[in-house]
Amino acid sequence: EYVYLKNEHGEIQTYCSSNDSEVRAVMNYFDRDGNENMTQEEFSAFIHKCCNAIDPKAYTFHQDMTRPITEYYIASSHNTYLEGDQINGPCSLQAYVRSIQRGCRCVEIDCWDDDDEPTVYHGYCPCKRTRLAFRDVVNECAKYAFEEDKPYAKFPFILSLENHCSISNQKKMADYIKEAFGEKLVTKQLKSGENKMPSPSEIGPCCIVKGKKLKELPISDVADCKNDEYDYVDEEDESAETEHGEKDVSNNTQVDGRSSKKKLKLHRDLSDITVYTVSRHLKPFDEEAADDDYKYISSIKEGKGEQIMKEESAQFIKHTNRELARIYPNGSRFQSDNYDPLPFWAHGCQVVALNYQTDCKERLKNQIMFQINGNCGYVRKPSLLSIPNFDPNDKNQVPMKKTTFTIKIISGQQFHNERKNSGKAGDVCDPYVKLELVSGSELEDAQKRKTTTVKNNGFK
Repeated sequence: EYVYLKNEHGEIQTYCSSNDSEVRAVMNYFDRDGNENMTQEEFSAFIHKCCNAIDPKAYTFHQDMTRPITEYYIASSHNTYLEGDQINGPCSLQAYVRSIQRGCRCVEIDCWDDDDEPTVYHGYCPCKRTRLAFRDVVNECAKYAFEEDKPYAKFPFILSLENHCSISNQKKMADYIKEAFGEKLVTKQLKSGENKMPSPSEIGPCCIVKGKKLKELPISDVADCKNDEYDYVDEEDESAETEHGEKDVSNNTQVDGRSSKKKLKLHRDLSDITVYTVSRHLKPFDEEAADDDYKYISSIKEGKGEQIMKEESAQFIKHTNRELARIYPNGSRFQSDNYDPLPFWAHGCQVVALNYQTDCKERLKNQIMFQINGNCGYVRKPSLLSIPNFDPNDKNQVPMKKTTFTIKIISGQQFHNERKNSGKAGDVCDPYVKLELVSGSELEDAQKRKTTTVKNNGFK
């Protein structure tokens, strides 16, 4: 095993060691008996462990966490409560637990009325058999979001609320969030006179509520607002897109004969616990920047985001340098499939929300991205994105350095034959390996390679 680790896996080169001690350390990690020899089971565990292909330092927590949150990618989930597809998939508390334990730091909660209590389920869908109590959801999130010894426990956790509830249930939502998170809930700005988002380290292990916010009342009016429990805000209704792919605007209000944004009554208690991630519609890029832009976040549908990247690439990046942008899947993705997150990351979008319940290449990219910084849920954006007027699709701005990757395929075992009912006794598959190098820029095409096919041998 020692010769194999050294010569075939190149462990000395991988771990940048000048002697054999690192190779011995790797063997000892998997050697349960302590006899300096690997059993077949231990050796199999070794070659299946991902850290042997990439320098393990890349998977440790090592990045500076003192920059404003707008300078980080944040691991984010879409419709976190769902198991399975978007139409008939049941709701589950375990879905929140799994997402959090995978390092997700922004979960979504769709809130609806169920008699006199707020509940969580997917609206506008024919299947509403399973519903979760909002109180249970936030309690479960509070229980797992800051688990001791977890790599993500030291950094902010975001509750992304899609609010469809009555005023009375909104009051309960605010109370339940306060009850669940207690002192870990951010209810006010960390510093007076802020002009940028605080850093993940400054906020620390606390909960941030993403949602709508009412206008601040002048101090002179505070004493008179006891009976003014709510006011109106523009509603952001992502759920309405799921059934037909576009929002139903038939219920929008009419102003001077023109359709205007649908209004939502918002309880002041729920507004008051929304501090740093205040939801608003994406404002035009040519609109003058405001001092408080940093505290806002705009939710952008995947298709709209692709259009913006194509037509206003540099302006989009400038926008994501000063405030948060959240991307979510098109409503037509009924099967909970995912879009490619790379182009949106390349344009600085911080909250790229994916369907965590679906195992696919897109979610695998997300998983690999956030393993880079020890799976703490936050990864620093590249410094290129802070360059004024930077455009990732302009070849004159992107530094091009030719790099050659040499990848040696060592082995593979127990491949499943997907050809059902072939009629051949003992039929096995003909395996091969495909490699793809992907990029978030339009300047580079995906580089693909394929090994030769091994006939009738799926076992080794």
